[in-house]
Amino acid sequence: TAEDVGGWDKTRLRKFSVAVAYSTIDQRLHIFSEKDIAKLMRLLQSGPEVVGYNIKNFDFEIMAGYPKVKTGKIKCLDLMQSIQEKIGHRVSLQNLREANFFEFEEEECVDPIMLWKKGRHYELIEHCCNDVLAMKRIHELGRSKKKILYNKTQIESATLQMRW
Repeated sequence: TAEDVGGWDKTRLRKFSVAVAYSTIDQRLHIFSEKDIAKLMRLLQSGPEVVGYNIKNFDFEIMAGYPKVKTGKIKCLDLMQSIQEKIGHRVSLQNLREANFFEFEEEECVDPIMLWKKGRHYELIEHCCNDVLAMKRIHELGRSKKKILYNKTQIESATLQMRW
């Protein structure tokens, strides 16, 4: 956690438990453990572009803490960053799921760190897979329709024109 390493500004000191990536080359999800980081890097480097949600400030920062991992040359589209640049603040992936696909979490917000610490690894992997697929759908929607929705308030949504 951020607390374990002394704060959010020390993300590179964190380690990852599981990583999930969707490949448009073979049209499937790929699941990686920490020991598979070299395979993850090969997958990320194999395509023309990596699309992620907070990937630059979180995922790539964590990966940068591993020896021999170089993410700087990977062409990357960070959806959260592009949305934040348009509206001036962050929007959660769950907000976009609700606004665009009417998908609501039935349980309280999932805490991935808690799942890992309690040994509920398959639930964590399922959560990560669901997030990756939701991000993929939002990216596809933004590319095809040139717009997405986000919830400004609990009762008001807004349209964002996107050029992804």
